[in-house]
Amino acid sequence: MHLRQMLGAACVTLLLMSSACSDSENIAKNASRGPEVMKTWMGDCKESILPNMSVREYYQLDGATVTRINEFFSENDCKQAAALVKYSGDFIIQSNVANIADAKQVDFLYVKVTVTAVSDEGQKFLEAVNYCGRKEWPIQQEFDLTDHSDDALCTLDDTPYASYDIFLVSNDKMRLGKAEGDKDKKKPEARPSLIDDSVVYEKSDRTFSVP
Repeated sequence: MHLRQMLGAACVTLLLMSSACSDSENIAKNASRGPEVMKTWMGDCKESILPNMSVREYYQLDGATVTRINEFFSENDCKQAAALVKYSGDFIIQSNVANIADAKQVDFLYVKVTVTAVSDEGQKFLEAVNYCGRKEWPIQQEFDLTDHSDDALCTLDDTPYASYDIFLVSNDKMRLGKAEGDKDKKKPEARPSLIDDSVVYEKSDRTFSVP
């Protein structure tokens, strides 16, 4: 693990400790503060930063566990799945957001990232680019890449990391906060103060395994 990741892990650990709550207490608090968010939420199909691929983002929130999923597809229409990237960890619903009715602050604390090739096309792509330094990507085998998430050959968010956000659920849709300027939500002072209406997540019946 690189120094930056070690510092990130230490910061996330301190955040978890600072909550002074057990998992059961956080589950109870989340259930009382934001029962409406305890679902899987699906984003729109978007063009991927990876060539000739599309991507769809999901958030799966259950109790005190969050999994953020990026599902990559071999075409531009989000139909043929190629690979899954999962960021998993804990989340804590905080106080209400001032001046935004029903919106709440939330801290996402991601501690692990995994990558899985889910089809022949995904396997071929990952092996062709030597993704994260791995030469072989057996289909449906999930690899923990947390210790390599900041490597040059990875297009992953450096993990562990925290994301300080806000959310609003209304009409069976979830919206998160709008990042301000070049802020990336990774520090408490960068927590958004506005909801991003341009990115909408809808309820999904899908359930993803938690790494």
